[in-house]
Amino acid sequence: MKLKDYLKDENMNISELSRKTGISYMTLNDLCKGRTSLTKTSSENLYKLSKTLRVSMEDLLADYLIEEKAGFS
Repeated sequence: MKLKDYLKDENMNISELSRKTGISYMTLNDLCKGRTSLTKTSSENLYKLSKTLRVSMEDLLADYLIEEKAGFS
């Protein structure tokens, strides 16, 4: 599941996620649109995202790691 799917599950938009996590809107926008891989974000940001979206860090990273391993990044 991608970051944008977790946002949808939580009925949250990027602006709201930015306010709740303190992560910049532009960073979150790049992550949601696939311009930046979630595997490239800091562990601090990954932690903030997982807590706010109520999902484990492993679950957040799972699809991104599979894609990178398969060469789709």
